[in-house]
Amino acid sequence: RPQKRTEKARKGAFMNEIYDRKLVEEIKKSTLLTKNQLFQKSEKFYYLSLTIDENGLTPVFSAWSWEALKQVSIETTSPIEWIKWSYSDSPYFNFNETNFSNVKIAFENRGNIYTFQPHQWPDELSVRINSMECALHELDLDGVFGTEKVRDSIVINAEIVPPDAANTSRARRLNPPAALKDWLIEAAE
Repeated sequence: RPQKRTEKARKGAFMNEIYDRKLVEEIKKSTLLTKNQLFQKSEKFYYLSLTIDENGLTPVFSAWSWEALKQVSIETTSPIEWIKWSYSDSPYFNFNETNFSNVKIAFENRGNIYTFQPHQWPDELSVRINSMECALHELDLDGVFGTEKVRDSIVINAEIVPPDAANTSRARRLNPPAALKDWLIEAAE
């Protein structure tokens, strides 16, 4: 059942978006498990994203480390600036996707784009992306992405593709300003 989000976000913004508590809990469990598995690697991660498309399918976990970026830059002809913040170009795109099987079930239980009236779908999609943002926010409050300088070195976000300005708004709410310095210049919509 949708609930209002009342936690204070970074920069003192007050969030009143509608989200689904069950989705938040499932997304938190899956994200934490996947993040912990990935971050066992001896790499320095600077970006972590949960991404969905306009059809509201199961979120895709993606992350980048400086080491992975260096390796990919050697193997590609694409400019590094094009892939640095690209969830889909990361070697960790959809990392351990089976960890999100319960999230997939929870999303499917809510219906899909074809089970909603066209005027209802934008509200449902908002519930899904807001639930993703809420899950990341709560994990961040628990220190999952580090504290102080460590936290300032990673950007987390709940994103929709194709990208829109709301991705930037979510990034601003989810991250300390120091973490976003480069991202805002290089990737913000």
